[in-house]
Amino acid sequence: KKLMIREKAGIHCSIDGPQFIQDKNRPFKNGRGSFNRVLKKIDLALQISPQDTARATITPYSSHYLPEITSFLFEKGFKKAGLFPAYNMDWKDEDYAAWAKGINEAYQIAASQKKMISTVLKGKMAGNKNFTYCGAGRGLWAFDTEGRLFSCHHQTNQPEYQLINAAEATQE
Repeated sequence: KKLMIREKAGIHCSIDGPQFIQDKNRPFKNGRGSFNRVLKKIDLALQISPQDTARATITPYSSHYLPEITSFLFEKGFKKAGLFPAYNMDWKDEDYAAWAKGINEAYQIAASQKKMISTVLKGKMAGNKNFTYCGAGRGLWAFDTEGRLFSCHHQTNQPEYQLINAAEATQE
């Protein structure tokens, strides 16, 4: 923790929203939800990096709850929320409509609290323009709930890509 504070490490906390969404999106192998485990780490993340961004993966299901997700993330202390759609899923027209309505409401919530949200759109959401941004190798890193560091959040379930295990490192 002290090393990360001293080096001014930025943290990108991956949490998809309130418990009913987080547990649906990110269950452990045994089927149990991950919400309580992630929730315990938010305060530490914000101590290390007070300007931390909460990164929520938005599924067709959770696209119907964007205002609730945004409010939840801000209530937990985040000043920035990234709402990023999962594109490898079956999005129906009503999900796109919920996204369009919800992202507008999320921006209004953020503006009223002087906070920020960000997103990346592609495919139908961006008028069929192929645009995406990847921060891997550009200063964005991912820690999993076990303290393992990866260069990309897509690798966190693949231990062979682990760069270091902070939980096993000596504390300064």
